Amino acid sequence: MQTNIKPKVYSACRLKEDMVKVLNSVCEFKMCKGEFATRDELIANVPGVKVIHCLGKNKINKEVLDAAGPSLKAVCTGSSGYDHIDLVTCKERHIRVGHLCKVIAACMAEFTIGLMIATGRRFKEAMTDVERGGWANWGANYMNGYQLMGSTIGIVGLGCIGQEIALRLKSFGSHIKYTGPQRKPEGDALKIEYVTLHDLLQTSDFVVVTCALNEDTKKMFNRKTFDLMKPTSIFINVARGDVVDQEALYEALTSQKIFAAGLDVATPEPLSGDHPLVSLENCVLLPHIGSSTVVTRHEMTKTSVQNVLAALDDKPLPSELQL
Repeated sequence: MQTNIKPKVYSACRLKEDMVKVLNSVCEFKMCKGEFATRDELIANVPGVKVIHCLGKNKINKEVLDAAGPSLKAVCTGSSGYDHIDLVTCKERHIRVGHLCKVIAACMAEFTIGLMIATGRRFKEAMTDVERGGWANWGANYMNGYQLMGSTIGIVGLGCIGQEIALRLKSFGSHIKYTGPQRKPEGDALKIEYVTLHDLLQTSDFVVVTCALNEDTKKMFNRKTFDLMKPTSIFINVARGDVVDQEALYEALTSQKIFAAGLDVATPEPLSGDHPLVSLENCVLLPHIGSSTVVTRHEMTKTSVQNVLAALDDKPLPSELQL
C-alpha cells in the first residue's frame, strides 16, 4: 500500500531557489523550464496537480483548468491582478484563488503618486527639453504644470490599492473622490466622497484608475469618457491596459482634450517602441514597474508561496480572492 503520497504543485513561472526548497520539502514540485511556461508546457504539466502557481503571463483559462482535472484545489498567482484566471470556472469548481493585492498596495500607492507628480509637473517634457538645450528658455511660465495640493483627485476603483493611494493623498491637501459599483465603508472611513463616474470625470483634475479588469471595465476609458474630462485633467492608469481604448487616449492627448497621461500598463505588453503613445511628450509611459522594489518583490514571492502552502494543507489562504 502506498502511503504519504505528496500532493503535486506546478509553477508556470520561475521561483528563486530558497522558495523551491520550501516547496520541495512538502510536495511533489515541478517548475517551468524557462522564465514562463509555454502554453503546451503548461497544459502538459498540470494534470493531477493540487495547486497551480502562476503570474499574469500565464493564462489559466478553462482549457488549463480542464487539463488539471478534479485534483486542482487552488490557483495562486504571484500578482495583484487576476484577469488571466478564469474566475467563473474556478468558482463553479470551488477552486480557490490566491492573489497579492494587499501585499503590493503600499508600494503601488507610493509609485502611483510619483507617477502623478511626474506627469502633472511635466518631468518627461522637461528632461527632453534639457537634453535639447531648452533650459536657456527658462522663465516665469516655463514648464508650468499641475500640483496635487488643492487638486481634485478622482480614483476609479477603491480596492486595496485605491485605498492606500487615497490615504497618502490626504497629506497633500487634495480633495479626493472615488467611484465604483457601489459606495464602500472603506471610503467612509477615509472620509472621501463617493460619486458617479460621470461626475468624477467632469470634476477631477487627476483621474486615477486602479480598478480590476473585467467585462464591465474593459475599454471603459474611450472617446466618450475622455470627452467628459477637463482639458487640464491628467489621466493615470496603473490598473490594466485593456481598461483604456489607446487610440482614443492618443486622440485625447494630441487634440488637447486632456492635458497629459501617466501609464504603467498598456496593451499589448511590452508596447513597441514605435507605438504612437511612446513619442508623445505629454505621455509618461512606464514598463509595468509599479511593484518593482526589492522589498515588495520579495514579499510577493513569499506570500504567493505561503498561499500555495496553505492550499496544500486545505487552510484559508493568507491572501485570497473572495469569489
